[in-house]
Amino acid sequence: MNKHLPPYETIKKFVLLPREFSIEGGELTPTLKMKRKVIYEKYRDRIEGLYQDQTVTAPTNNGGKS
Repeated sequence: MNKHLPPYETIKKFVLLPREFSIEGGELTPTLKMKRKVIYEKYRDRIEGLYQDQTVTAPTNNGGKS
């Protein structure tokens, strides 16, 4: 999926959740819109974990030579 996208559009990190969002779980409205505040509160630790230790490194183009 990422190989045909420019770097700024590629997926860098993701988290798999134990179950899908649902109306019963409180994450979706009856019209299936995401309740972003509820989702953030429930999964705050996982969301914030995606942004921990964000170090930016420039890609090297040395042909594999050190």
